[in-house]
Amino acid sequence: MTEKWMHPHQKNLLAIIREIVDDSDIEIREINRGYALDIPVEYPCTCGDCPKGVEIRHQFVFVTYGRKTPGGRDIYQIFTICAPETKDFYRSALMLNMNLPFGAFAVADVEFATELLSRDLQYMPAGTVPVTEVDERKYFVMVDTYCVDMVTVDQMRASIMTAARAGDRLEKLMVGEDLR
Repeated sequence: MTEKWMHPHQKNLLAIIREIVDDSDIEIREINRGYALDIPVEYPCTCGDCPKGVEIRHQFVFVTYGRKTPGGRDIYQIFTICAPETKDFYRSALMLNMNLPFGAFAVADVEFATELLSRDLQYMPAGTVPVTEVDERKYFVMVDTYCVDMVTVDQMRASIMTAARAGDRLEKLMVGEDLR
């Protein structure tokens, strides 16, 4: 879609995201009402087989527009899928929320995200599980929101990177594999 025909919130969001991903290894894909960012997340290698001693995993972070606050203000929503819901982990997830600089862990039905990914993304990083294998169960997600008229690039960058790192850490802890 050309910028000429974009919704104003989409155009503003695209400008913010372009500034965030400029000169980085972050891949960006347009999805329905937003963007999916494929963010590399680095860890010190623990197996000894990683190039340069660094394990690189990937985490999809979705940034969407088109939602509103209860008072009617437009918002951008940032979220990433972390791991399948387990009732045994609720307390730990809630406790982790107190240590996050941005966003919070929540439980959500990710069927809509699965549809977005399977329809709109053709690219999957090597070593990841295809998104069509994500089922319709509830998942732990990391989520954050900002009012469209008040957000800054620095806030969005910090929130997106926090979602990628914290979301992938939870995925690595609970699942062990690099699912997305």
